Amino acid sequence: APGGTFGVPVSLQNGGVTILFDAGQFNLQFDHTKLQVTNVATNVPGFSVTTNGSFNADGLLNVVLTTGTLGQTLTPSQVLELVVITFSVNSGVSGST
Repeated sequence: APGGTFGVPVSLQNGGVTILFDAGQFNLQFDHTKLQVTNVATNVPGFSVTTNGSFNADGLLNVVLTTGTLGQTLTPSQVLELVVITFSVNSGVSGST
């Protein structure tokens, strides 16, 4: 609904071998005429999130995860929630978004 907010978790599912996750980057495109990003946060211990500053103007979000630690060991088939992106729905938007 217009003015409402919702969170979208972005996760990494590991394959068949143990890996060390020590950094990551991804891009997301969204319709900035209907949605605005209000927060991008991680709960991965020791990691921080950096984003580009213009994502709400052009709808292109770039997320970079970095750490000053040794990283996070992922076991086979483990799912790690990397970030939660919180969106708000612009006023005046109708229908489903």
